[in-house]
Amino acid sequence: MIGILLLFISSIAIAEVDSTIVDSDLQWWKTWEDPHVVLLIEEGLSTAPDVSISLARVQQSKALAKQLRSAFLPSVSIAGSMNTQPADALGFGFGLSNLDDLFPTDPNAPVEEEDESSLFTSGNVALQVGLPLDVWGAGLANQKAATLDAEASELDRLNATRLLSTSIANAYYDALAIHRQYDIVVEQQGSSEAMLEISTMRQQRDDATILDVLQQRQQLHALQIQSIRTEQQLQIAEQRLAVLLGRVPSQTDGLIVTTDFPNISVYDDVDINQILNERLDVQSAQRRVSAAEKRRYAAYTQMLPTLALNGQLSRQANYRGEEGAEWNTLDAWSAGGSVNLVLFQGGNKLAALESAEAALIIAEENVRKVRLQAEQEVRQTLLSETQQQKIQSLVDTQMTSAQAAHQEAMNRYQKGLTPYITVLSTQQAHQQASLTQVQSSRDMVRIRLQTIQSLNISSQ
Repeated sequence: MIGILLLFISSIAIAEVDSTIVDSDLQWWKTWEDPHVVLLIEEGLSTAPDVSISLARVQQSKALAKQLRSAFLPSVSIAGSMNTQPADALGFGFGLSNLDDLFPTDPNAPVEEEDESSLFTSGNVALQVGLPLDVWGAGLANQKAATLDAEASELDRLNATRLLSTSIANAYYDALAIHRQYDIVVEQQGSSEAMLEISTMRQQRDDATILDVLQQRQQLHALQIQSIRTEQQLQIAEQRLAVLLGRVPSQTDGLIVTTDFPNISVYDDVDINQILNERLDVQSAQRRVSAAEKRRYAAYTQMLPTLALNGQLSRQANYRGEEGAEWNTLDAWSAGGSVNLVLFQGGNKLAALESAEAALIIAEENVRKVRLQAEQEVRQTLLSETQQQKIQSLVDTQMTSAQAAHQEAMNRYQKGLTPYITVLSTQQAHQQASLTQVQSSRDMVRIRLQTIQSLNISSQ
């Protein structure tokens, strides 16, 4: 009896969700150097539909864990009833005083008139208590499994929050990169218009051919087409960002601030095993393994006898509707227990055990799969961090050289020292180098955001 009491007390003290990770531990954006991105992330995390959905799923998991406590907690209920019927029906339940009224011996005999039957009223109120004896711990195992599922759902929510935050940042920098590329195309378009004027004047002085003018005009038209396409891409990127923030796609005002990309250094001081152990998806998968183990044990105990205690305290009151009658009351109590062992149920419990064992195998293999994928993602991210730094350095050098070459070609062309084809070639190379530099800076930020997601970094 003491053991049962201790089990009961311990079951009440079970924590609903035991997770040492909180939202503040994952707010990497608090140290991000771009305040506008920080504001967008905080807006998205407060208004995006995905946030509400993930919170509701956690609440749903917690509620299920609370429901399963009924398997080992006592139940207390109050039941009441009241019934009124003719007093003559007390013996037979048909409103007849005796069997002769139902089967008369002489069909021709006159029916005797009876006095009006009095009414009999009976009321009952009972306090009922039941306590399932979870001696095998099946109910506790199922409740603990549901609690572990709730913890896994909370970890999934935190991981989804982190993913949403990096997705918002990525969407912003996608739009920013396109905006910068659009500015480059517009700038190149202005340079091309100026170059067209120079070519036209030189052709009028017979210092250049009509072919130079036509080629420059064709280059200008190509840049005009490119600016239209880039502007379209920018609008699509802004709409994508607005949706991530929980806005309607047309509400894009104030989304993009044409600041520069943040300065990022190589992130390579990591312990891969520690990172894998701390990753939210790995921890979530591990909790689901523990939950599957609890459910397998609970499925096994379902083939064992079940025990329960029950008791009742009741009061019954009777009143016979006759002149001068009074209510008569009767207090009663009862206590008992029950044992139930299912001998055969069509193999249902054995099949449930087999299903629980298969679910455990799935959960264990899923942990292994998640961990392998996580390790590959971490190593790929670290490799990209190192390589992108080298690429960025080369791209900056390429941009400097292309800009200098184009300026020198234009100067020499104006003096008649260089053919126009050289100017056109350097102009295209300069434009491409400018666009590549923007894309390389964008890739640097994208890789860092991927590093934050992969390595559970709480600051940049």
